[in-house]
Amino acid sequence: MDAPLFVARGLLALAALVLVPLAVSFARRPHRNGESEAGLDPRALLLAALALGVALTVRNRALAVLLSTPWLVTSAWLAIWGLRRLVTRARPRLEELAIDVGLVYLPVGAAWAVAYQADLVVLGFSGTQALLTALHFHVAGLGACTLAGLVGRSLPERGVRRAAWRIATVVIVTGMLALAIGISYFRPLERVMAVVLALAMAVLGVLLVSSRSPLLVVAGFAGIWGMYRAASFALIGFGGLDASWLRRMLLEHGVVNAVGFVGCGLLGFRLRGSSSRATPAGIPFSAIRARGRVGARFFEDAALMDASRQKTGLTDAFAELSRAEFDASACAPEVRAFYEHTAEHWLVVRAEWSPLFRAAGVLWHALARRFGQLALPIADRSEVEDVTSRIVALHDEKDGRHDVRAWIRTRRAADGGEGEVIYVAAYSSHARDGVRYMNIAFPLPYSNMTSVLHLDPIEGGGVRLSTRGRASGPDGDEGVWLSTALGAARLPLDETIEVWPARSDDGWCERLSCPNPVDPTTVSVLARHDMWLCGVRYVRLTYFIGAKP
Repeated sequence: MDAPLFVARGLLALAALVLVPLAVSFARRPHRNGESEAGLDPRALLLAALALGVALTVRNRALAVLLSTPWLVTSAWLAIWGLRRLVTRARPRLEELAIDVGLVYLPVGAAWAVAYQADLVVLGFSGTQALLTALHFHVAGLGACTLAGLVGRSLPERGVRRAAWRIATVVIVTGMLALAIGISYFRPLERVMAVVLALAMAVLGVLLVSSRSPLLVVAGFAGIWGMYRAASFALIGFGGLDASWLRRMLLEHGVVNAVGFVGCGLLGFRLRGSSSRATPAGIPFSAIRARGRVGARFFEDAALMDASRQKTGLTDAFAELSRAEFDASACAPEVRAFYEHTAEHWLVVRAEWSPLFRAAGVLWHALARRFGQLALPIADRSEVEDVTSRIVALHDEKDGRHDVRAWIRTRRAADGGEGEVIYVAAYSSHARDGVRYMNIAFPLPYSNMTSVLHLDPIEGGGVRLSTRGRASGPDGDEGVWLSTALGAARLPLDETIEVWPARSDDGWCERLSCPNPVDPTTVSVLARHDMWLCGVRYVRLTYFIGAKP
């Protein structure tokens, strides 16, 4: 075996035994109960890495392929874990996304390692080129993406360095795939993306140097030099490199990149420490799920009602939702009365759909009526719907949360009773870091949609409840989630609800066009409920609320 090939195999073994476990350790999310997310048993990861290391030394091809296969399976599992991290995050964060994408790139490198061991020709590449491709996706794919994420974690939320990091990270995360496409199918794209990627990595190197941490400074200078050499080789093109050029690229770029840039960078952050701003795992979700149609009598039919408790409101005491920045007891008494005695209020609702979503809203309404849940009003703005509502207590042990109660809202039937379902929801609350959130579960077939709302005061003694993330600082729990037996995933939905006393809004009757059936003097509370899809508002519901005689 010649020296460059020996070095390449050694670097791949180093990546599997050292770089990947380091990167995986940064991906583990802390749990709010103080534990750490396992992700993958470190012993399984070590055994698979050792098997790959042995495979790189044996001469028997069948045995080498057999020993490499556990690493491919392990890498695929880590990629699935990375995707799960991505969809279960309360708020998109570029630094965490970079780590997720790095995990997704890993099995690509593992597949190329198996192809090298089997001596396969894939996309026109085999032998040393296949080995270097495997090394590239381990070091530049997983390693550099993870390093980019760690740099983002260490930077402030604002500033020039943050802006430069964002641009570089977007290029690194997307450029790996574009470079692979260029190498395989379109050589001009290969040269362009290789140079652009080298520049982005160099920016990352500069940011590491500015950290002034010894190992990170070494990693930064190694990254700058390694990317300079990468750009030089890119002008020739990977497919056009002969054996001598491949050796030079391996020694002048590969070794520097693997050991100096990624190796020192990951080790430097391990010694220095790296904390994520993302939401820790452990948001409490309801265990209540429907097996078919929901409907207004879902909780009775599913034997979920707790007859030993009587509930009249969404919360027993609105003041329990207070925190340091929000004194719920200071809200207007009408607002507090509505939340504490919801069933003792009447509601009339008006819907205003965005023209872009109105047709989709009509289709959704027809579907929602069939499974008896989330049938949003679809009437024109000039029309309103009278709503019936009732509150019932639920068994906490069957739901899995604390002090649970259900709010069932329907359109009022002609006889004054319950008609077509609008919402069937189980209400609770939970606290994290001194902040209490409203936690609302809407049962769906074999799942539930959970809305976790953050509360803030608004002018006039009102309150705003929102699932939309905060502008800066650590992420909260707020969001809209689809919860299933397999886990919960963040949906691209959001909602904001503003509730305020009518007496504090002198012009509300004209501004909101008080509907004819409603006597303005009986309205005590007003509410505006905006719903969003991918950041675009698709409907606004306006509620006119008053205490029942």
